[in-house]
Amino acid sequence: MINKRKEKKLAKNFSFYNKLKPEKRENLLNQLTYIKYPPGKIIMKAGYTCENTFFLLKGSIRVYKVSEKGRELTLYRIQRGEMCLMSIACIMSSSNFPAQAQIEKETEILALPASTFKRYLSSIPELQEFVFGKVFSRLQDVMLTVEDIAFKNIETRIASFLISTVEQNQETLNLTQAEIAKEIGSAREVVSRTLRDFAARGAVELGRGKITIIKRRFLEDLAYR
Repeated sequence: MINKRKEKKLAKNFSFYNKLKPEKRENLLNQLTYIKYPPGKIIMKAGYTCENTFFLLKGSIRVYKVSEKGRELTLYRIQRGEMCLMSIACIMSSSNFPAQAQIEKETEILALPASTFKRYLSSIPELQEFVFGKVFSRLQDVMLTVEDIAFKNIETRIASFLISTVEQNQETLNLTQAEIAKEIGSAREVVSRTLRDFAARGAVELGRGKITIIKRRFLEDLAYR
């Protein structure tokens, strides 16, 4: 059974838990297992069986696809207060996980066995409401990724990524060109060539492992054209 400190984290980050009657809370707590993961650990690969779903209490998990040539594309991230909806879909359809999931920073989860989750989803309306409420927003994220790849050129995609990632009051991103390529699903060489072009036009300044934005308006015009 989960201790009081972890129960408080669950209640703070997952609103449905506070709506449960005491008996249902206790039943859920008895089924949960606490797990802590270090950065860099791959917890799911394409083809894995989804034996659990989980509630993320702390950290970040990147879910991505890998092509036959090793090129990566970020689909979405699971953050504090979220569940992995892809694993939920796999559990409900009895299919295997179609992507990879990697820990980005120290992460704490509460894992719930797949068989228990299926039973709870059909019997706990509060959990149903929470899960289905998250499905649409996550589907939107994936659809935006598909639209970017299908309908936008590489200049627009990179400019959009830079603008959406940099903080409003900051100008420097601590990212390598290889990391940007993974995020947008392109080749590092293509990203490098495009950034050099941006630099030649005075829009950015390139450094080792960082990119400084000089002309934000230039990138915004590219991103939103």
